[in-house]
Amino acid sequence: MPEPLPHAATEAFAVRGRLLLGKLLERGTLIVRGGLIESVTRGHARDGDLPDTVIEADIVSPGMIDLQVNGAAGHEVASGAASIDAISRWTVQSGVTAWLPTVVTADAAQYPRVFASWGEIDREAGAVPLGLHLEGPFLSPARKGAHQLRYIEAASDELFAQWLGETSIALVTLAPERRGAIARIRWLTERGVVVSLGHTDATCEQFLTGVDAGATKATHLFNAMSPIHHRQPGAMVAALMDDRVTCGLIPDGVHAHPAMVRLAHRTKGPDRIAIVSDMMSATGLGAGDYALG
Repeated sequence: MPEPLPHAATEAFAVRGRLLLGKLLERGTLIVRGGLIESVTRGHARDGDLPDTVIEADIVSPGMIDLQVNGAAGHEVASGAASIDAISRWTVQSGVTAWLPTVVTADAAQYPRVFASWGEIDREAGAVPLGLHLEGPFLSPARKGAHQLRYIEAASDELFAQWLGETSIALVTLAPERRGAIARIRWLTERGVVVSLGHTDATCEQFLTGVDAGATKATHLFNAMSPIHHRQPGAMVAALMDDRVTCGLIPDGVHAHPAMVRLAHRTKGPDRIAIVSDMMSATGLGAGDYALG
């Protein structure tokens, strides 16, 4: 667990370690005062020039932002504010300083409860929750992954109407080929919600129609989407080839082969890839059998 920091808004402190400067790790020191980085010194800084509090660290870098976190340490986002706070405390220990609490496909009655809990969370508990990511339920039954089919099939216009005017939603994952999807993409993006295409069996053309309507992301590229075929290129090729699309990617060696990760990097470049964890409540627990949702 990282060493706890002083209260950054009021205290001055220094952090020594390997600083991520550009693309390189270099030994150096940061001085933080009043919540802001006051100076960056490469190499060894004299103790006499430092504040009284000096923290020795390994790697010092900007905090990471995780756009897809379903849960951690035995807690699920959909369980409410106390669970979201617990996940915030856990994720900050791994260098994540901001995140999107992600709600997987659920029963229609679950969404109002999650929306209500948003106003009760502690935004200073750890990593800062930036907004909700609704991953479903407007997904493809053929590419449901671990999502529950009965809730995908039950997704309706009435359920979508529950989201109208809800300001906690930051990101929505949906399948562009589903009935009504294009209108939903337009409605969401016009209101500042980011739309990501995922859990989709779309053709290349259907995927691009979703992008034309305003979608700008692909959810966990290569996973739960129509595959690459030389005559039917599918969603993967559309996501890789369109420069308007930023691809979420889980580069853990399990969700995507290292060669596919390299393909994505060469095709999209680092500015169009968003590494995500897609953590679930079992993250941080011991070996065992766990359920999602």
